[in-house]
Amino acid sequence: MSYILSKSTTRENKHENLLTIFLYTIYFFNYIKNNPLVFVISLCLFGVIWMRNSKGNGALLTTLKLLIISLPISFLNIFGGQYGEIPISWFNLFFIILLVMTLKYLIISKYSRSLLFCVICLIVLGSVLTYFSHNLIDAAKQFLNILIFVFLPLIGYQLYKTKYITETEIIKLKQIYINITIVTAVFILFQYALHRVLGFQTGNIDFMGTYRIAYGFVFNDYSFLSLFIVSGMALLYKSKKFNTSQLLLLSLMFAACVISSARTGIIALILALVLEALLSLTKIKIRSVLKLPFIAILSIATVYFFSAIRGTEEFLNDSGRIDGYLQAMEYFYSFPITGIGLGVRSYKDLTGLAIPHNIIIQYLVQTGIIFTVILIFFILKIFRDSIKINSNLTLPLLTILLGGLFIPDIINSRYLPIIGMLIGLERGLTIRKLGEKYENITSTYK
Repeated sequence: MSYILSKSTTRENKHENLLTIFLYTIYFFNYIKNNPLVFVISLCLFGVIWMRNSKGNGALLTTLKLLIISLPISFLNIFGGQYGEIPISWFNLFFIILLVMTLKYLIISKYSRSLLFCVICLIVLGSVLTYFSHNLIDAAKQFLNILIFVFLPLIGYQLYKTKYITETEIIKLKQIYINITIVTAVFILFQYALHRVLGFQTGNIDFMGTYRIAYGFVFNDYSFLSLFIVSGMALLYKSKKFNTSQLLLLSLMFAACVISSARTGIIALILALVLEALLSLTKIKIRSVLKLPFIAILSIATVYFFSAIRGTEEFLNDSGRIDGYLQAMEYFYSFPITGIGLGVRSYKDLTGLAIPHNIIIQYLVQTGIIFTVILIFFILKIFRDSIKINSNLTLPLLTILLGGLFIPDIINSRYLPIIGMLIGLERGLTIRKLGEKYENITSTYK
């Protein structure tokens, strides 16, 4: 797991990794609905991680780490029950703490003016849409996810003003992200082995038809899970030192995606790799040439294994997505400016349909064209900045965005805003370095 970090740094993080695994295990084996013991143990584990990090790294950086660590369990509440029953997760709590801690940094600057304008517009429009939605509480839940999505990247862009955000610390945050995707993949393989070998069921397992059994760890949405794992695969793949251990980890993560039975993640990764390869054909690099057979092998393996798991006919089936798109667009044509309102359950109550499996169509029909255009501009701004700084987060971001064209409510994924925040941190660090370089040059000629 340590392709970016030095051996000494990896040794320092071993205890933290073990605590993280123990934390996930508590949620994985919890059978009591909204168990207070889960909350107490989780609080203790997070407390230990906090104490081990806050002295050397500061409270701000430690909160960023805890936010990322809490991502896989963010679809459960702090008591281990369903998020919909008690909509308070550790992820949300750490986000609120982070927001309070960074308020002084969220000021207008030329580097984030366009993003800040987008955030203000989305907050104002979203508040109005939420108020006039069919179900205020249901709409407020979705609006909260939108707020998290837009604020985390903005926070990342502004934290270049604090001394704790260095290149080394950003690398460590990326490593934590990779680690949690690997640990999630291992838990899926473990869950599969427990069920197949011992007949023991724990975590989320769904039996879908003759061929398909879906293993989801603690994730309720298997497509979300698959896309989360491949985002870690994409970041691992973009490592500067690609070696045999990385290949083994990628194979393990691919196996977990297959076992989850959700095809969205791997297909999105293949499409992202194809786009990246096409854009880099003009660059004569060995790695660019090697991408093509790698993509071919990944594509063949995907078709073979998913056809075996789901059946060939189901693998090629669009699962009713196209019909859902067409019906959703009919509602958009009726309410092109305001949409029909926020709220995932409200959408089904009003239309009798599931949320469209496409980020653009979903927000067009729910929020109208103005809100959607601003939201897409916000996303494209982050994507463009990742390309500008040649970030290794570009491929994970592209993979998630492509996946968002085939699954519902990708804004609610948690990992999309985390990737956006990390890109913001990198972009902010670049800005700070340029400012320091300019100051050094001017001081030299004084």
